Amino acid sequence: MVLAKSPALLSAERMDAAIAIFTDMVRSPDSYIYLNAIRGLSSLADAHGRRFVPVLAEMYTSSSLSLEERLRVGEALLQSVQRAGPMLADYASDVVPRLLAAIHLNDASSAPSLLADEESSEPVVLVHSALSILSAVAQACPLALQKWIAEITSTLDGMLLLPDSAIAPVLRRAAVVFWVSLLRGYGDRLLQLVDAHTLRSAYRSLRRVGESDSDELTRLHALVGIEELDELMKDQLSSAKTNYL
Repeated sequence: MVLAKSPALLSAERMDAAIAIFTDMVRSPDSYIYLNAIRGLSSLADAHGRRFVPVLAEMYTSSSLSLEERLRVGEALLQSVQRAGPMLADYASDVVPRLLAAIHLNDASSAPSLLADEESSEPVVLVHSALSILSAVAQACPLALQKWIAEITSTLDGMLLLPDSAIAPVLRRAAVVFWVSLLRGYGDRLLQLVDAHTLRSAYRSLRRVGESDSDELTRLHALVGIEELDELMKDQLSSAKTNYL
């Protein structure tokens, strides 16, 4: 009914009722119920993206939901983002700022502050989740992040430089994966959008992580990021040489 855009769901009241039903289901401790709620919310966003993807983003950052409930909504949002593609650009301003707020990426000092309380994994879990969704945005529709690309890349670089602790490896891996998604999503356009200092710093940070991080998967992703940056710079130099000649 949802994916078919049934007339039964076309009215605002019935759509709101459907959201309320799925929201109640998300709160259920029964995995069968909440997994179906995730599929239902994701399907609503697929069928009515302009209206419901921003709604999912709002639910994801809502303090009225528990951390576990927000992560479930985040899974629906992730699925919707992956399938939305270029259409994401139409409502990026309603989605991306909420994702950035979830990890405080508009505050370059926020990443180190996450290390202050290592007894609680809640902030780290949410940051990792939000970074995963933003990585999906970068791959599905890079244009959706363009307005915030400078602050995003600057803060990601800060996450790569986090000192060792119980939770830092989780954040470093998420930051590395996000960097790779940005590099692949933007290609050589990233060289025009991000200042040279940030890119040089990111290159050094990725190289350090690739050589010394304790997590093998993080090291692998970092090496992939270095290769992507190398290729971008080679292409840029080759283009500049061609234009000069």
